[in-house]
Amino acid sequence: MSRFGEWIRRRRFATAGHIGMLDGRLNQLAAESKVTAAQTTAQATDVAGQLADVQAQLVELKRLTADTREASGYTRRAIELGLPAGPADGSHSRPTAENWFESHYWQAADQILSFIAAAGLGIGGKDVADVGSGDGVIDLALATRGAPASLVGYDVTTTDADALLKVAAEAGIEELPANLSFEQSGYETIPAADSSIDFVVTWSTFEHVSEPLAMFKEIRRILRPTGALMLQIWPLYYSDHGGHLWLTHGGGFRHLTTADEQLLADLKGKVGTDARRPADDEYLSLNRLTLDELNELLLAADMKVARAELLSETVNIPPQVEGFPLSDLLISSIQLLAVPLPSSPGGD
Repeated sequence: MSRFGEWIRRRRFATAGHIGMLDGRLNQLAAESKVTAAQTTAQATDVAGQLADVQAQLVELKRLTADTREASGYTRRAIELGLPAGPADGSHSRPTAENWFESHYWQAADQILSFIAAAGLGIGGKDVADVGSGDGVIDLALATRGAPASLVGYDVTTTDADALLKVAAEAGIEELPANLSFEQSGYETIPAADSSIDFVVTWSTFEHVSEPLAMFKEIRRILRPTGALMLQIWPLYYSDHGGHLWLTHGGGFRHLTTADEQLLADLKGKVGTDARRPADDEYLSLNRLTLDELNELLLAADMKVARAELLSETVNIPPQVEGFPLSDLLISSIQLLAVPLPSSPGGD
């Protein structure tokens, strides 16, 4: 019983007219309460609907951006289901230059910036390095949209700034920002000073690094003690598309169910998912890192994982791969934030 109702009960000695007045007031309050409750419920429903829409958009964005380096020509959902997103023969079409720029400049950069922001960090005013800059589109986005003090893109083949500018011009960008530059790195070395970088970013690169421990140690060397590494790998080797064969073989764990000799013969003379290299060379470059091995290498380089997000797939598992760990087969991607261990050497 409400406090108001209890008050009425204790006033039974009042006149009938008084009681009638109070009953009327009580009914009025009850009616007003129902209206207010209905309005509150409607507002809550509206807010819940908006929240659901945002969450749905975020889920879809993650699906679309997880594979932007390698598979921007077809949808994330098609990959997850193992369905062809291209011609009926199972081959996939290469993305257009417009789609490629869109997926890298907006979607991939959004994922990097939002993942860092979710950890309470940001690259604004910081010194940033990208290990594996490729064509430089992601770096252009980070330099213009993240506003770092400096961003240097490193790659074993120096990024072609003139080619990047031509692509950027189609998006209305007439010149590269002053805070962006590109340099050539070695397979095991980064030409940057000790403790000179606040953030290292590497996107869909480390599955190709031939000496990952040496490169992790280099990243640790150039990071400031308060710095961080943001790393993304898609696809992990033992997942459905881990062999980078979708343009030639589609899905279905072909790299695990077909002998290397046969695959290399099939790939001879073809272009890889990275249009800048032959398909057989791209396949041979894969280091076949697993999640556990990745973590062990980071620890060996005096870094630890502080934040991580995994992407798994819905796949049909052929009999030939039933002996592989499910975590390797089903987890297709990881993005993580790693920080220097407190006891590791370095210093400003």
